[in-house]
Amino acid sequence: MEVLGPGVPAPDLQVMDDLGRMHRSPAVVLVSNNPYACDRARQPGTRPTLDSGLLGVLVLDAFGRGHSSPGHMWTATQLELTAPAPLHAGIDGEAIDLTPPLRFAIRPGALRVRLPRP
Repeated sequence: MEVLGPGVPAPDLQVMDDLGRMHRSPAVVLVSNNPYACDRARQPGTRPTLDSGLLGVLVLDAFGRGHSSPGHMWTATQLELTAPAPLHAGIDGEAIDLTPPLRFAIRPGALRVRLPRP
């Protein structure tokens, strides 16, 4: 698997955000079951809840593209990514190539976890 560095072109990936803005050729897209906390008030990198019924979406723009911020975060119930070729991805730490278009949706309550009483 290749690593995206300063001299490597970003894949021709397109992601539409919740405000209808198109993100073209981002360096990284993270789609999670429930959004991750990124503010300092909460523990960054954690998910405060696992039952929000929302996908967490984090898009990091390719370096040097002149964007006003390095990335954008939002939540959604569904998301579609398009690209002309397979995309390198990681699912639960496993490397895989995915064939676009990629459609992500959340199904609230689909997984139930039972814990023993203390």
